Amino acid sequence: LPSYNEHQLTQVQTFKTEIGEQSSFVLSDGSHIQLNTNTELQVNYSSHQRQLTLIKGEAQFDVRKDITRPFTVVAGEKSFTALGTIFNVQKNGEDKMELVVTEGRVLIAKATETIATIKKSFQPSDSTVLPGLLVESGEKATIAEHVEKPIQAVSLSQLQRDLAWQQGMLIFEGESLTNVLADISRYTTSRFEIVDPQIANLKVAGYFKANDIELSTSKAVT
Repeated sequence: LPSYNEHQLTQVQTFKTEIGEQSSFVLSDGSHIQLNTNTELQVNYSSHQRQLTLIKGEAQFDVRKDITRPFTVVAGEKSFTALGTIFNVQKNGEDKMELVVTEGRVLIAKATETIATIKKSFQPSDSTVLPGLLVESGEKATIAEHVEKPIQAVSLSQLQRDLAWQQGMLIFEGESLTNVLADISRYTTSRFEIVDPQIANLKVAGYFKANDIELSTSKAVT
């Protein structure tokens, strides 16, 4: 249930999913949020900003445009801001995150950046110096160990793989067994250990149901 700060007229809500669970929500401004497995998100709305904190996990944000209130998702040491767009944020640690933009533009800045500076950065002006990295539709940005990697253009097939969880699927096309098991482990309480290092880099391809990991992994091993 939402709570309110009477002095600042702030609405605060917390949304969670358990391991293996996915869920969707519509916020008070009409924005849509879809949470992936083992995700926790805090929503803090006020009259001048929309700030969300991705405490852990992964979520997609379909943002209702409001030029007076930027929509900012804080994850670890970074913030991701859009005025009206669709984007996906995956947080694997305080300094390890991934952003995929499917529509519009998202500004990556420091989590401590002020809302005033972020607002100014979205005003059309040749003299405006962006306080961060601008990622556009069809692009992916990765942050690892406090370092922002170069922006990548995302093909349609890559986009479908990255966001397949939103249709309840996991898609792999040649990823190493190590990386596949790391991804699959997000959806189950089971833990995997590769006892033979020779198969760690074995390439894996296939489609798996995100809500049926136990059965899918047993079939894959067989």
